[in-house]
Order: sequence, then structure tokens, then C-alpha cells
Amino acid sequence: MTAATHHLLYARVLGAGWPTLPPQLRAMHTVTPVVTAEGTVDVERGTGRVARLLAAIARLPQAGRQVPLRVRMSTIGSGERWQRSFDGRSFDSHQTSRWTSQAVLLDERVGPVVLTFRVTNDDTTLTLTPQAWRILGIPLPRFHMPITEAREYVDEHGRFAFVVEASHRWTGLIVRYSGWLEPAAPQDMDKISRKRATFAASV
Repeated sequence: MTAATHHLLYARVLGAGWPTLPPQLRAMHTVTPVVTAEGTVDVERGTGRVARLLAAIARLPQAGRQVPLRVRMSTIGSGERWQRSFDGRSFDSHQTSRWTSQAVLLDERVGPVVLTFRVTNDDTTLTLTPQAWRILGIPLPRFHMPITEAREYVDEHGRFAFVVEASHRWTGLIVRYSGWLEPAAPQDMDKISRKRATFAASV
């Protein structure tokens, strides 16, 4: 990491690993001050009663295939706000860095829940591994922490791709979604806005 990239959240978290990220991943995490991307995602939801309740409380996306996805990442203070729209259904989070004596970790807050991740990478993949969690600022036992897998990589078409899965030993699968994103050019966003306005006027 250099002085020129110190303001980037993921450059701070990855440190020396930042320059080795594939260009597609670096571009998505170069939030100065906004990155907007669009693609599609396949979503699987857990079927258990408690899993469905947790997913509803967290406003996790509904199950579906090739669901349109739009993500807007913007700087807020020294962190980032991630605004995800799964076919119009919003799921937002706030990410910040947490400095420890051993590493720089990533905190992601969704409502009252904060998950702390160790972020690592090689020259093909970025991985988020959960380390701790808090609810309303209260640290909770790691034994009860949701089991979370999050990976980013470049797919066979050269696109930014991702897999996110959350489960719990008491509920089984809560949600799993995987898909791809590409940066949305300004002219593409104008076309999308016009299409949505036309559709809204016709219904």
C-alpha cells in the first residue's frame, strides 16, 4: 500500500496484498468516491423456519436465478457504504477497518449486527474469513457466530465474480448467492433510468 492508496478501505485492509489483486477486483474496490456496478446473481434461501425468519429480519434477497443486481459503493468517513439492490429489493451494509496488534480487520455492519472479517488474497481470489461478531456493540461467543463464506474472483468471462454464503449450526443454510458484476458506465446508467421511468409510466 502507498500513500496514494491509503484512503482506499480494501488497500488498508489488504496491505501488501493489494497490488497483487486481479485488476477486476482492484477496480471494484477503488471507491473514489463512488463505484456502481451491475450484473446478475443466483440466490438460494434456507428453508427452515428460523432460517427464513433471520433472512427476513436482515432483508436478505429472495431466492431466484439470474436476479438483476445493482451495487453502489460509496465512501462514508474512512469506510464504505454498500447499497445492494436485488431486483429492487435493498440490502445495505457499512464497512470499516479495525486495527489490531496483529492485522487490519474489516468490520461489516448490517443493522445491529457487526461481523469482523480477516481479508486475505492471492493473485486470483479475495477471501473474507469471519473472526468475531457483535450485536448492539456487545461481543458474542464465537461458537454462536454465523458461518460465513465470502469470496471474490475473476470468472471465465473476465468479470468480477463472487460467492457469499451464510449459515448457522442451529439453522443450516440461511442464504447463498453467487454471481457477477461489471462497472456501469454513466451512459448505461442513463439508459437504465430511462427504461425504469418508461416502465413506471406504463403501469
